[in-house]
Amino acid sequence: MVYLYNKLIVMNLQENLNRIKELMGVINVISESEEEQLVNKEFEISNNYDDDVVKLQKILIDKKYDIGSYGPEKNGVDGKYGDLTKKAHESLISGITPDKFNKNSEIVNVDNNNIEDNKSTINLSQINNVSSSSTYKRKNEKINTKYFIIHHTAGGKKQEDIVNILNTRGLGIQWVIDREGKIHQTLPLKGRGAHIIKIRNGMPKDMSNSTAEGVEIIANDDADVLEVQCKAALTLVKKLGYSYGQIYGHGEVSTNKQPTEGQKCKTYIKNNF
Repeated sequence: MVYLYNKLIVMNLQENLNRIKELMGVINVISESEEEQLVNKEFEISNNYDDDVVKLQKILIDKKYDIGSYGPEKNGVDGKYGDLTKKAHESLISGITPDKFNKNSEIVNVDNNNIEDNKSTINLSQINNVSSSSTYKRKNEKINTKYFIIHHTAGGKKQEDIVNILNTRGLGIQWVIDREGKIHQTLPLKGRGAHIIKIRNGMPKDMSNSTAEGVEIIANDDADVLEVQCKAALTLVKKLGYSYGQIYGHGEVSTNKQPTEGQKCKTYIKNNF
């Protein structure tokens, strides 16, 4: 009991010290690279104080998200990752702008039939779900999706061709975009695939088939990728809730691939996100 009491005192002292630092401006200005890391970081709902949550909350209010009147300055910055901070954080990642963010509503689920991007409203019911055609043995294992990898097929004409080739090789990927820009779901939602190996140095240490999903774009090479396919890729990553910093070309991820693989659509996404 004494140990627990002393631990609570230490926790309260630390929290108060952090709040004093915050008021005095001791905590440094957040750099662009640190902002990207914080926005992409996964947080759990907690009532405990966390310096990283303070920084995230500052990012949110700087971007004009209303996260309430908590904290010493009554601006929502209290260092605790609560429901409201979580909703604003998810809205930022999903591309929901502050003027469309409603702190009293639920975040739109990625399985809803419609999603609004920066150019049009896309009907997601048009996605062709052929996940049952994959024979990849681990496709029903759920993964922690943190990264999105853009591939091209180096051949093939239809999604059936790609799935058949992957089945023959004992591989799997979550999505395929055909030459007309139609999106095909080729594994169960958030199901594990097998599409990246030989990870390059400098990539996130936890990047693997357990943390990354991907899309195969039907094209001979990166130069052969069509704009309509890149538009579909943009729609897809927004649907799935990825930020630009979570998106990679296969060529920059794997040492056994052409460095340019995936770059055409990644650049398109960057310019139109």
